[in-house]
Amino acid sequence: MAAIIKVSSRSAVGKAVEVLKSGGLIVFPTETSYGLGADAYNKKAVAATFRAKQSQQAKRISVMVADKAMAKKFFKVTQKVEALIDAFLPGPLTIITKGKSFRIPAYGFCRRLAKAFGRPITSTSANRAGHGDCYQISQAIESLDGVGLFIDGGRLPKRRTSTVFDVDSGTIIREGPISKRAIERVLLDNH
Repeated sequence: MAAIIKVSSRSAVGKAVEVLKSGGLIVFPTETSYGLGADAYNKKAVAATFRAKQSQQAKRISVMVADKAMAKKFFKVTQKVEALIDAFLPGPLTIITKGKSFRIPAYGFCRRLAKAFGRPITSTSANRAGHGDCYQISQAIESLDGVGLFIDGGRLPKRRTSTVFDVDSGTIIREGPISKRAIERVLLDNH
């Protein structure tokens, strides 16, 4: 059986990093719902996230990074992307640029985890494809197989998932707390 640790435990980040480095999967609390994490640069680990979710591999999985410096290290950060980072992140915005999607979460544990790991971590919902988001660790445990570590953040408040914006096409893929109008204002100011 997979290990379960409280998010408040001093060893939570360290244990999560160990699992990620070994190619394993973790479930962790985010500012919206529980997320399923893997080393985004380990193809076997990413494939395992699709198996755990019982989802097709054609679907894009977004990743989380700790901060703007990490985003610049792993993604093409254009002037538009940087303007969006400065205006909305950390926060509920997922940016798609050059076919890759990333976010900087508002939840401090997620940023500490990404910083300690030093590389992007997949950040997809911790549920089977077609099922609702998990707001309690017990729901994620029931929903997913093949997870090495569950990080229990208690019952999470139900919040809207992040806005997903494709910078290259200028389109909102999923409407969330940040409106298209707010994004357009920022991009217009930085033209």
